Amino acid sequence: ARGTVSIRVTVDPCGRVVQARPARRGGDPRLDRAALQSLRSWRFDALPPDVPQELQSGVVSFVFRLD
Repeated sequence: ARGTVSIRVTVDPCGRVVQARPARRGGDPRLDRAALQSLRSWRFDALPPDVPQELQSGVVSFVFRLD
């Protein structure tokens, strides 16, 4: 079996995750928790100093393979 979890993430200009939440509801809450826990520990590259220092957001998808 497989499960895909999409997480909407917001990152500050320094590369820190400041918000993460499931992009859609109704999935397996255990997979949502595992994806959120993992993503909150990530660190993204900081924005270069010559671009506007604004929050960045997007969606990260995790594909779980349940054996």
